[in-house]
Amino acid sequence: MTNDHENKATIVHVQRPSHPGVSMAFIFSTLSFLFWANILGYLGPGGSLAIGVVQFAVYGSYLAGSVMLFKRGDDFDGNVFMVFAAFFGGVGGVLNVGSTISAVLGLPFSPQVGGICWILVGAFLLACTPAMLRSNLVDAAVYVLAALALLTLGFSIVGFLPAVGLTVAAWLLFVVGILGMVLTASILGSMIGYRVPMGPALLRSRSATSAKSEETPAPGLQAKDRSDQGLHVTARR
Repeated sequence: MTNDHENKATIVHVQRPSHPGVSMAFIFSTLSFLFWANILGYLGPGGSLAIGVVQFAVYGSYLAGSVMLFKRGDDFDGNVFMVFAAFFGGVGGVLNVGSTISAVLGLPFSPQVGGICWILVGAFLLACTPAMLRSNLVDAAVYVLAALALLTLGFSIVGFLPAVGLTVAAWLLFVVGILGMVLTASILGSMIGYRVPMGPALLRSRSATSAKSEETPAPGLQAKDRSDQGLHVTARR
């Protein structure tokens, strides 16, 4: 007698992790504002220690978010936020707390180590910029301005730029923080049904270029393609 259960295919549903873009963009924006305020002296003498504690506090969220992005198959953003977790969370937190403790104990502490780190992270963001130029204007501006801010900050710390470079870096970070809030609102909006204008892409993507050479699809398919592209843009962050 045939067993009916043997004839039934087993369907396994594999659920991808949710996208952590809102949290990651908000953390990034918040840290940008804190760095701006601390560089300009608005947080007082204990600012570096307090920010170091905050960096340690968000390190776990940054790291978890990057792992979620890898599990979703998003290698680009996963690597970007893994670098953010390592440097804006871990390395930055250790440097801020360590410099404060060393000052109290009278121990030598080289700020140039941090300066070199920010130069390298700035160069890393510049290398990521071409991909963002194919996304939208806000994404591209965040990467370019953040890269310039970190490079200016790093070269000022190591002594290759005058002290005014710190002020320039601070205000670049302030603008990055504002744009990060726009990104946060955009990603959140895509989840609940409203669209925040993000500006056009500065470079045409390869897929868009090849699509123009193909036959024009039916109007219904065109509408579907546009909606899919919009979701893809918001998922970049």
